[in-house]
Amino acid sequence: MFDGDDAKIEALWNSQYPLKPFVDPKEFKSYAELKVKLVDALGGDLRTEAGEEDTFESDTKARSSSRRSAPKQETEDVDVDTYLKSLGNE
Repeated sequence: MFDGDDAKIEALWNSQYPLKPFVDPKEFKSYAELKVKLVDALGGDLRTEAGEEDTFESDTKARSSSRRSAPKQETEDVDVDTYLKSLGNE
C-alpha cells in the first residue's frame, strides 16, 4: 500500500474516524421506547393492566386477528382484458 510510504500510511491511519460513537449503547433507544413507536406506527394501543407482562407476540397476534381478511382470488381463468374492463365499470 502506497509503495511502503510510511508517511502516507500514517496519514491514512490518522484520517480514520472512531467507530465507538456508532455502537455506544447510550445512542440506542430502549425496548420500551421502540415498542411505543412501533405500536403508534401500527395504529395500536398500549393499554395493559398494571403488573401484566406484555409481549410482542401477544400484541402481533391480537392485531393480526383484527385485520380484515384479503379478498379471495378466483380460481378460474379470467381474460385479462375482460377483468380490467369490469374494474372500470365498478
